[in-house]
Amino acid sequence: MGGHQGQHGAAEDVLGWETRRQPDWFRESSLVLKGLIEKRNDLFGRWLKSGRNSDRQRYVAQRRKAAAAVKMAPGEGKGD
Repeated sequence: MGGHQGQHGAAEDVLGWETRRQPDWFRESSLVLKGLIEKRNDLFGRWLKSGRNSDRQRYVAQRRKAAAAVKMAPGEGKGD
């Protein structure tokens, strides 16, 4: 089984990691969007741990806020 790790490591050394490509509209608004998305993800994790309805409500409100910000981002969904 160790052979696969060696091949994988060699491929990684030669090819490196491809960075994730993001649309221009996302990059232009990334500071705001990333903050909202991180907060959404944190609230989701908190809700999963606690199971409390109040945590779920906070998560849902943040999810909506993040989705609205994505829709309002300049050029979103226009194939930029």
